[in-house]
Amino acid sequence: MNELSITSKNSRFPLNEETFPELKEEVKQGNLERLQLFIELFSKAISHPFLREKNPIATTFAKYIVKKSIKGVLEDKIKTLLCVGTFRSYDIFSTGNLPKNVEFVCKDGVVHINKQLLCYFSDVFKAMLTSFFKEKEKDEGLHRLNYEEKYHCKAVQILKDYIYTGNLLSFCVEPTFESIRDAVEFLSFANYAQVRDIKISPQFEVFKRKIYSSILDYRAVSEEKLEEMLLVLQSLSRIDEKFILLFISAIKDHMMRPISVQLIERSDVKNIALICNNVL
Repeated sequence: MNELSITSKNSRFPLNEETFPELKEEVKQGNLERLQLFIELFSKAISHPFLREKNPIATTFAKYIVKKSIKGVLEDKIKTLLCVGTFRSYDIFSTGNLPKNVEFVCKDGVVHINKQLLCYFSDVFKAMLTSFFKEKEKDEGLHRLNYEEKYHCKAVQILKDYIYTGNLLSFCVEPTFESIRDAVEFLSFANYAQVRDIKISPQFEVFKRKIYSSILDYRAVSEEKLEEMLLVLQSLSRIDEKFILLFISAIKDHMMRPISVQLIERSDVKNIALICNNVL
């Protein structure tokens, strides 16, 4: 079999309920030739009618690729990542009814994510979910991870959407405390999880620019909200100092306004200086 014998046209696509078990048996015997041809095909930026039709076998195959990659069977990590990226762009994972066997316990609820996808995109969680770290509680196949002291559900949901679809921009960052908080928590969470490929994604830079813009447009409606925002942004000082520096700039601009229209007390300048010292 050569590369030209594999096409994504459904009428001739040689992957179905009968041939997939044969493919798995070949891989089990150490013959990866046909599997590598499929990966080569789906790594290409071309139209894939087979995936567009949401064939159930496509979801099964996508999960199989992720599983084999996690186990280290697939040596070409770049092509595998491109292949998985194609599956994401066709919403194979988000519409494929994958098992939701990892439960993140957050400050305001829970978020469920597929274990294999999470482990593929994060070596941190791969290690955590295959060891006996204290964060793990296993109950009938469900892995429960407790982050109720760190993250809100929306931050974890943004991460989930990204690993399922590759899309970061479905979340609209607005100049409100809650929106900025969720976006900042997501960046902190993604940094902690060391999410594969996210920092080289063009969407990642767009996402950060939207946060920058929202921070500049943000105006605290009370001293309490200002304090909360400072604490949220302080957590990013080890990731990207621009968040803190931009916010400090916005606060300084606010301090130059007439006292009669200021919401922020001058005493809060010392809090800003403290954060500056942590960053610079």
